[in-house]
Amino acid sequence: MKMERPHFAELLGQLSIVADVGVGVPRETGIGAAVLAGRISRRIDLSPEDTAAAFYASLLRYIGCSVAIPETVNLTLGDVHGYQRALGLADMADAADLRHWLNLEMAPDAPEDEKCEVLDLLDGIHADSNIMNSVTKSHCDLARQLASDAGMPTGVTDALEQIYERHDGKGFPAGTEGAMLTFPARIMHVSTAFELQRRKMGVEWAVAQVRARIGGQFCPGICEAVLSDTAGLVADMDGPTLMDIYLSEAPDYEAFGKLTILDIARACAHNVDHRSVYTLGHSVAVSDLAVRAGTAAELSPEIIDHLRIAGLLHDVGKVGLPATLLNKAAPLSRAEQAQLEQHTYLTDSILRATAAFESYASLASSTHERADGSGYHRQLKSPEFHVQLLAACEAYMTLREERPGQPAKEAKETCKQLSEEAREGKWDPMVIRAIVHAESGPTASLDALPNGLSRREAEVVCLIARGLSNKEIAAKLYISPKTVEHHTAHIYDKIGTRGRAAAALFAVQNGLVSGR
Repeated sequence: MKMERPHFAELLGQLSIVADVGVGVPRETGIGAAVLAGRISRRIDLSPEDTAAAFYASLLRYIGCSVAIPETVNLTLGDVHGYQRALGLADMADAADLRHWLNLEMAPDAPEDEKCEVLDLLDGIHADSNIMNSVTKSHCDLARQLASDAGMPTGVTDALEQIYERHDGKGFPAGTEGAMLTFPARIMHVSTAFELQRRKMGVEWAVAQVRARIGGQFCPGICEAVLSDTAGLVADMDGPTLMDIYLSEAPDYEAFGKLTILDIARACAHNVDHRSVYTLGHSVAVSDLAVRAGTAAELSPEIIDHLRIAGLLHDVGKVGLPATLLNKAAPLSRAEQAQLEQHTYLTDSILRATAAFESYASLASSTHERADGSGYHRQLKSPEFHVQLLAACEAYMTLREERPGQPAKEAKETCKQLSEEAREGKWDPMVIRAIVHAESGPTASLDALPNGLSRREAEVVCLIARGLSNKEIAAKLYISPKTVEHHTAHIYDKIGTRGRAAAALFAVQNGLVSGR
């Protein structure tokens, strides 16, 4: 029997939960903020279009925050989750308040002298408008692009472009103020901060923060709508049925009519893969290979569709792991490897949070199982063929991609290694044959590059995506930094963006950074 198509709000709820876990805030923080945004919008008689935009912008406020994680690891004593949570709690125009929350939330167990040194460094970074303009623009660019890819209308994407702006004009990256801010953005600023403060410190504290920030961070009119009847605003939001409340209050939006599970799965994949320079494009590549290998194995269209979605979602649990683990340049210790292996359990848990994705949870979280029972986390013996196939596709792509202490292998060498493992009993030999068959088929011509990029420009955008600086790119390609700047300017003109984060997403979406 064909499953009923899920409501678009349920699909977007899954993306929001992945974003929440990725920034270290409680699950369903985005869902709670969306409910608040909808209720605030109705209090001030906002138009249905703006109400929907405020609701879904608040829901997806955190989806762009994965962009700078590799660069942020060393600046945050490895606690990127705590750092991002502090930014959400603080009044960022108040240096003392920002330092207070950073000290409280970021790396709480770090030695005091080491933490003071890092806080001093962060004080300087946060006071540098050029740096903050660049960083916040990257976050907003990625949020806007992911939201656009997920089918969001311009009301939502325009609000996400103003995540870090403020009523008083002291925000980033444009310093937009007052009436120049969109109504959905003004509501998003209050609803997302209020919900995080409420969950962290309680309603009374959240109310006090709204009062303290009237006319500064927040629009006075929106604050008045919150303060006029706060109890009514947050009524019934502390129970176990918040997801049901969210679904019942989600505004209909005709623009979302074509939103699919595949759209959201891709957005989740990009969000997760951007968290490490080693995994950019990984989930998309695994999904693509699983579809081709499943076709070669003559699996049913239903199973192939299941492989496609599960392949995109198989790493979502990594959003809950420390960023230091995902970006460590050296091989992991035994204890670190054990911690990394928790991501399959987290993948299962996150996907079961919404009914629309529950059916993919078991397959997506089984990509490290092996036929002889030596895998994790369930230690299955002789999993079903399609389960082994997805796991083998993940193993194949990991070998084809550069990892700490492991250079990328050629396709022939990778197929040989997996075939040897099949002889040892780790794989069904037919699974590996399907992958070999899929990889021996025709591949896209390297001359058919997107947006008219030259071969050299494609190389440069790949290295930009991998997080290399202009100087590092120059050294790797044996050209001057000035030439890299020249190529980068041409790349940005051709792909229609000026930010590195958006350029990285373009490279992933166009297959320029996969292991193939």
